[in-house]
Amino acid sequence: MKINFAQMDKIEIIILIIICNFIISFIYFIIKCIKKDAFRGLIMGIFMIVCPVIGPFYLFFSWLIYAIYFKRNNSKVSIEELSLNKEKINVILKPDINSALNKVPIEEALIISDNKSVRKLLLDVLREDSKSSAKSILKAVEHKDSEVSHYAASAISDIINEFKIKEKQFREEYYIDKENVELCRKYVDYLYDFLEQNILSTAEQKLYCGMFEQLIITMKSCLPEEITGELYNKLICVLLALGENDRAGFWVYHALNNNGDELGSYKAGLRYYYINENRREFLLLINNLKKSDIVLDHEMLEMVRFYS
Repeated sequence: MKINFAQMDKIEIIILIIICNFIISFIYFIIKCIKKDAFRGLIMGIFMIVCPVIGPFYLFFSWLIYAIYFKRNNSKVSIEELSLNKEKINVILKPDINSALNKVPIEEALIISDNKSVRKLLLDVLREDSKSSAKSILKAVEHKDSEVSHYAASAISDIINEFKIKEKQFREEYYIDKENVELCRKYVDYLYDFLEQNILSTAEQKLYCGMFEQLIITMKSCLPEEITGELYNKLICVLLALGENDRAGFWVYHALNNNGDELGSYKAGLRYYYINENRREFLLLINNLKKSDIVLDHEMLEMVRFYS
């Protein structure tokens, strides 16, 4: 009888533990529902029912460790972190490795990829840095898929509108203070970087190229020390791309006569003579470059070696 009585005590204790465990899990579920986290409450409640005693103790000690070691540290918020200044916000995102591995030049994707892949790639380009890829996006405007062409056309329109607004702002600021070196450099770089992509209509490209010329003319009188062979080279590249060979020839003459000891002037002259198929002047300029003391970059070094 004593053995049976002892067995009955153990059964009653187990039943009591199970009931208490069930009550605790139910209370936990209700609390989570109040905090609008019913799904987590349901999962943890089932966990406590399946693992009586162990489950509640595990959750309790997990919460206790978090409250002692982590929650206390998280409560120490720096006032600087609460600043609304967006320049101070540094967002660190996990790199999308799969996307990076599957990325191909958009020009190739437009030719060989299916419409779904082209859409995804185009959206990735627009999300990352659409301004530097404007020339590639322009090619997508004529894509057979209407959605791709619509995205591309909208992006190009936004890029051009933003350029016009910012260029006007630069122009107005510069012509108020024509001797501002820093502003002048920013204006030159901004204008050239956009014209180089050649995404404007022909009429607009000519208009802004004319503004680029006028800027250099103004600089010759206000900031002559900023006129370099490389600046001439930039203007001549834009003019040649437009087919304005006569105007380009005018600036080549100025570059070689005023800045003939700079590599940029030689680049401009060689490009001009090559495009116009003037072999005699081209080879003469190559020989002059070989005899000069100008330090050549990799591109010009290869050109001199080839034509020698």
